[in-house]
Amino acid sequence: MIVVRLLETHRTIVLNAETIAGGDYTIWANGNSAGYTWIGRARPAQVRPPKQGAPAGWDARAEADRRLWWVEHQHNKTSQQIMEMREPA
Repeated sequence: MIVVRLLETHRTIVLNAETIAGGDYTIWANGNSAGYTWIGRARPAQVRPPKQGAPAGWDARAEADRRLWWVEHQHNKTSQQIMEMREPA
């Protein structure tokens, strides 16, 4: 589990330590290696294209759904189980 402070709301949440495609949060370390904390925010609906330029047919929303993100922890559930419990889009 990873304890994260969200930038937008300043709320502290606990995330599963395993990422999953289509998850909800992006996180990064804040501070030095001796005493860092994790900060995060909700994942974007779209991601930026590669620096080399977007290939033909680039879909920024679909790419965001394919990338690995974190989900909020639920007791005794894996990230995969949490995603499977969600309503289909």
